[in-house]
Amino acid sequence: MGNFYHLEMEFIQRTLALLDQYDELKEGFPFEQQYNHTLLTNCLLGLVVLPKEKIFDHITDDSLETLNDYGLVHSYINPGLGTTRVFFRRLRNAVAHFGIEFLSETPDFLIDKIKFTDVRGGIVIAIFTVEEFPVFIRFFAQTLLTNMAQVG
Repeated sequence: MGNFYHLEMEFIQRTLALLDQYDELKEGFPFEQQYNHTLLTNCLLGLVVLPKEKIFDHITDDSLETLNDYGLVHSYINPGLGTTRVFFRRLRNAVAHFGIEFLSETPDFLIDKIKFTDVRGGIVIAIFTVEEFPVFIRFFAQTLLTNMAQVG
C-alpha cells in the first residue's frame, strides 16, 4: 500500500481504483450484500469533503449546464446554484452534514435515486439517479485529476 507521495492526487486516484476493484468483486456477493450505493457515498465523502480545502481551487467555476458533461441527463441539479463551484460547495455541505436520502419509487424498496440536501441552507442540491451517480463520481474525480495536473 505504501505512503502517499502527493496526497491529494493519489487519494483521488486510489478512490477511483477502489471503485474499479469493487466493480470486479461485487458479483461474488449475494445481491443483498452488494453495497454499491454505500461505497459510492463514501467515495463522494472522500472526494468532496476530506480534500476540499486543498482541491477546491481545482473545481472550475462554469455554468451548471457543463454538468451535462458529467453524464447527468436524468438527474436533477438545482438551477438556482448558478455555477459548478457553488454546486460542489453546496454538495460538499450536504455530504458533510449527512443531508443524504436514498429514495425508492417501487414497492420492493430498491434505491432509485439519491437526494442531497444542504440541511443548513434548507435546499435540495441534487437528486441523482442510481445509473448516473457512479458516472458522475468517476467523471468528477477524473476532472479534478486533470485540473490538478494542468496546474502542476
